[in-house]
Amino acid sequence: MKTLILGGVRSGKSRHAAELGRAAASVTLIATAQPLDVEMTARIEAHRAGRPAHWSVVEEPIRLADALARAAAPGRTVIVDCLTLWLSNLLGAGEEGGLAREQAALLECLPRLPGDTVLISNEVGLGIVPANALARRFADAAGTLHQKLAALCDRVVLMAAGLPLAVKCLPLLLCAMLGWNAAAHAAGLTLHDDLQREVTLTEHPRRLVTMLPSLTETVCGLGACDRLVATDRFSNWPEQARALPKAGGLDDAAIEMIVSVRPDLVLLSRSQRISDRLGELGVRSFVLETRTYADIARTVTIVGSILGLEAEAARLNTRIAQSVREIGDASRARKSPGPSVYFEVDRGPYAAGAASFIGELLLRLGARNIVTDDLGPFPRLNPEYVVRHDPDVILMAPEVPDLADRPGWNRIRAVREHRLCSFDSDTRDTIVRPGPRVPEGMRALADCLARKAP
Repeated sequence: MKTLILGGVRSGKSRHAAELGRAAASVTLIATAQPLDVEMTARIEAHRAGRPAHWSVVEEPIRLADALARAAAPGRTVIVDCLTLWLSNLLGAGEEGGLAREQAALLECLPRLPGDTVLISNEVGLGIVPANALARRFADAAGTLHQKLAALCDRVVLMAAGLPLAVKCLPLLLCAMLGWNAAAHAAGLTLHDDLQREVTLTEHPRRLVTMLPSLTETVCGLGACDRLVATDRFSNWPEQARALPKAGGLDDAAIEMIVSVRPDLVLLSRSQRISDRLGELGVRSFVLETRTYADIARTVTIVGSILGLEAEAARLNTRIAQSVREIGDASRARKSPGPSVYFEVDRGPYAAGAASFIGELLLRLGARNIVTDDLGPFPRLNPEYVVRHDPDVILMAPEVPDLADRPGWNRIRAVREHRLCSFDSDTRDTIVRPGPRVPEGMRALADCLARKAP
């Protein structure tokens, strides 16, 4: 069980975390504070005095993901107190790329950790925009991290005046067991999808429709291809999925066809706004949005729960994470510092930003994305933006026309020196689909950088 506890100063966050750990046979606290002044030293000592004697304590101000991986174990509760100071430590360290690297490592490892994990952090989004640049950067980093963690965690709690308000509970039945005010639900599995709808399944679905290639590949990656009765028109892997009836695409879903195959559940993306219509026709749907690298593991976990294949989901996530780590380590060892890159997803131009799963894979390869986090996962750019940032390497789809013909692009170093990578359609699918074949796509990106980076 993964829990995120948010709240203001002296709201009762640490006390509530201690209550959650009380029933555990083993508790490890990861403390991120550093005694940099007299007042902070006193706070640290006060926290030490208030901890149960049987807790083990690890002090780690920077490399939180590594500390979590070492501490987590079946039957153990690991409490991180707190993410606020951890972010402050990273910002204060001043290492280029350190904040993004450590955040990505945390988001990658969290879904795979055994036992229970409790993360404590200060909610920063309730006040006015800070007056100075560093404070604004901190608030942006904390708010963005909280959103990503909330998507991964089973429970999110907001503390106010010492009282816990359950913001998110997965599953709701367990929240009720903990004494939180969750309504009684019918027997079965109750989950919240990415439209924040409660979806209750009285049994694991046997007839599935998937309306996105990455969802199709996730189902098949879990060994459940035989449950698919239809897919979207772009689902072409594995071969078994290619032969299934096709139910349209993002903008033209064939609702009548979906209804005709009598699915137990339809898996959709948020872009396909057909869940209400399907509901009116008596067809249950579940919406999943996979935008970040961490979302891949979350999607695999949720689909595994839906299908009753939790063990298979855990194995698949471990396999993906291990492959991604190995590819990233090998690539970063080749060149330092890494090249600046621009990845064009589609004409427009639409780019893969640092916040996207593609951007996170590039970061793990040691590359520096010119499309910054604040622009969003897949922004449409003014072409002049790319000219101004002058990337070392450009990655793109094969159908992109001669880039030198774009106004000003002949001045870009990557264009002048032909440091360009294009990918055939099969390889491109492994790169742009956030599913179980992500390691294959990452390997293609790594090969490009090895060949083209200056």
